[in-house]
Amino acid sequence: MEISISDELSSIINFSREEAMRTGSYGIAPDHLFLGIIRHRENTAVDALRGTMTDIDEMKQFIDEKIFTNEHIPYSDIDKVSFSRGTQNVLSYTILEATKVRSSSASAQHMLLALCRVGGSYGSSYLHDLGTDYGHIYRYLDKNDMLDRDSADRN
Repeated sequence: MEISISDELSSIINFSREEAMRTGSYGIAPDHLFLGIIRHRENTAVDALRGTMTDIDEMKQFIDEKIFTNEHIPYSDIDKVSFSRGTQNVLSYTILEATKVRSSSASAQHMLLALCRVGGSYGSSYLHDLGTDYGHIYRYLDKNDMLDRDSADRN
């Protein structure tokens, strides 16, 4: 089965690049993916975070406090902003998560699962401190029939 990238996930990745620039980084790190998910707002990952009692605004502020620098990346340098090795791993796991649930396209919920599985970011630490981990998110998504939902079904 060939997995495509949903329009939703493509938007989140674009937001993640902008978040990296906003926070002063030429590397898109996993925390920028979390910020991209949060910035997008209308996606299954945010629904799952809210459903597991995560305060989205507090999570964003926590990540920002940890990664924000006073250096701003000019928009003219957007082509120089690239994925870190950690983010490349998360993106690979995102595809694996979509494949695992036999979804035809990778979307926000698959990225959230990948971010929780890979760990090592401030966002995943924040969730872990709340008692939210990969298993917790996966069970929530499964229980609420949100694992195999195509992005087209959400529009």
